[in-house]
Amino acid sequence: MKKRIAIFAIVVLTACSLSGCGNDDSYRDTLESGLNKYYTGQKMSKSEYNAVKSFNNWKANQGPKTYSDWGG
Repeated sequence: MKKRIAIFAIVVLTACSLSGCGNDDSYRDTLESGLNKYYTGQKMSKSEYNAVKSFNNWKANQGPKTYSDWGG
């Protein structure tokens, strides 16, 4: 479970750095905390819930990537 959380944290940090939310440490901290609670079944605050919901919506819209999607 911890490995899964660590992988998602890396994905979140990468996504944030590419989308411009990397400068918003407060949002990143809220999202990381929310993801940790989400994957461990703990109760989240409203801001954590909203951050996780937005992240999951973003993740669902990414779809599978193929070699040709990256210009190959």
